Amino acid sequence: MQKNTCTYRKINNLDNAAEAEKLARCYQEVFAGYPWNEYKKCPDCGVRWGKEDAPEDGRCSKCDATPVLVDFWAKEDVINDFQKQLQSSSGVLCVAVNSRDEITGFCSGYETTPEELEKHLQLPELAKWLRCYFPNGVRFGYQDEIGVLDSYRGQKIATELFKKRMEDFKASGLDIAVLRTKTMPPTITFKWYPRLGYSVIQCYHDDDCRVIMATEIKSIQL
Repeated sequence: MQKNTCTYRKINNLDNAAEAEKLARCYQEVFAGYPWNEYKKCPDCGVRWGKEDAPEDGRCSKCDATPVLVDFWAKEDVINDFQKQLQSSSGVLCVAVNSRDEITGFCSGYETTPEELEKHLQLPELAKWLRCYFPNGVRFGYQDEIGVLDSYRGQKIATELFKKRMEDFKASGLDIAVLRTKTMPPTITFKWYPRLGYSVIQCYHDDDCRVIMATEIKSIQL
C-alpha cells in the first residue's frame, strides 16, 4: 500500500473559483474511467463513452451527422450541484489535497427526507421502503458523492473521507445514511459498503443495475 501523503479540508462554499475548478476537474477525472465510463457523450443521441474507448476524432460514431462529443459532466453543472448540497441542511463537502494543493479526492452529503430523496433520485416508492426499514422520527443523510483519482487509490483516502463525512453526519444528529451506487459492473463502493452494514433497500432495474443502500449511522464501524 502506498503512503497517504494527502491532507484533508472541509469546504463551506465554492465562492473561490480556483478551488471550484480543481474540484470539478477531479470529479470529471474520477468518473471518466471504469466502471462509470462517464467521460464524453453525444449531444444529439446521448450515447456515452469512457476515457478508454472514446472516439479518437472526438465525434459521435453513432450519428449520421457525427456531432462533436461534449463532456459527460460539464464543469458548471458539477460546481452547481456541489454548491446546492452545501446550501442544504447539514451539507458536507470534504476534499483530499496533495502537496501541490491539487484536489485528489472528494466526499459530500447532506440531510434530507425519504420523500425528497424519492423525488431527487426518481425512484417511485423509495420513501415507502425507507419508512418500512427505519422507524419514524429518524433523520436521514444522503451520501451523495465520493471519489478518488486513480493514481491516488490504495492509500485509504476514500476511507478517511468517509470517516469525516460520518463524523459530520453524527455531529448534526443524523441517524440513517443512504446512498446510490451501481452494481453492473460493480463499483468499489458497492463491494465495500455491505461490509460496513449497509443493505440494499431498492433497485432501479436499469442497465447499470443501480441500487439504494442504507444503514444506521451508529452501527458503522471502520
